Amino acid sequence: MLRYTLRLIGAGLSSRWRPRIGALEANRTAHRAWLADCDPNFHMTEGGYLVVAGLARLSLWWRMGVFDGWLAHRIRPAAVSTAVTFFREIRPYRRFDIVSRLITWDDRYTFFEHRFERDGRDAARVVVRNVFRDRTGVVRPAALLARLGHAGAAPEMPAELTHWAAMREAARAPDPVRPG
Repeated sequence: MLRYTLRLIGAGLSSRWRPRIGALEANRTAHRAWLADCDPNFHMTEGGYLVVAGLARLSLWWRMGVFDGWLAHRIRPAAVSTAVTFFREIRPYRRFDIVSRLITWDDRYTFFEHRFERDGRDAARVVVRNVFRDRTGVVRPAALLARLGHAGAAPEMPAELTHWAAMREAARAPDPVRPG
C-alpha cells in the first residue's frame, strides 16, 4: 500500500509540472519494475502491469486537464474492463516507459492504450475501457472532452476495439444457461 501511495504521489507531482497536452496526444512516463512487482519467475506480474498502467493513465489525465475542477463536478473515473497482451518480459529493477493515449470514445466509454516499452521495443500493451461518472450518472466522453477544449469528433474505432467492446457487452448479458 505504501509503495502504491508513493508511486501515486510521484505520478501526480511529476505530471503537474509537465506541460498540458491535447486530448489525442500521447503521454510518456518512466518507470522501474521493483522486486515487489515481480513474481517467483523474476518478471513483472500481470497485476503489476495493471497497477502501473493505472498510474500512467492518471498522469495522462492530469496532463490533459481532466482533474481541473473534477472535485467541483465530482467526476469519478472507473476502469470497466481491460485487456493485456504481453510481448517481452520486464525483469526486476529494469527501467521501462509507458506511452499512454486516448484511442477513441463512444457515447459512454473512453478507450485508452498503454504501451510498455523496454529498450525501444514493445513489452506489453494494456487497453482499458473507462467510464467517467458524476452525481447525475455517466458523463458522456464528448462532454468531458469539450470541457477540456477538444471539440473534434471521436477518431474511428479500430476493428479490434469494436470487436472487444462487443465481447464485453455480451459478457454483461445474463447467461441463459446459468440459473438465477
